[in-house]
Amino acid sequence: AVQIIKEERKRIIENLKKYEAFEVFDSKANFVLFDAHGSHKRVYNALAEQGISIRTLGKIGKHDGCLRVTVGTKEMNSKFLLAIRDLLG
Repeated sequence: AVQIIKEERKRIIENLKKYEAFEVFDSKANFVLFDAHGSHKRVYNALAEQGISIRTLGKIGKHDGCLRVTVGTKEMNSKFLLAIRDLLG
């Protein structure tokens, strides 16, 4: 199970880093933290409308639009990544 979380975390980080709108932070935990800057509310609301649960953390240090997504199952992570692609792609 730990190996699956590591692989999925890596997949989420690599995919989020493709978008200039995000600053993605490396993680060793079961979640990924990223700064969506001024678009964090739009991202949060769009994902919530699709039933995708992420946490909005707001300002952390100099980063003003932080969001946190938990590394879930492969299917859950794929749904999250597809929603991000549809929103920003």
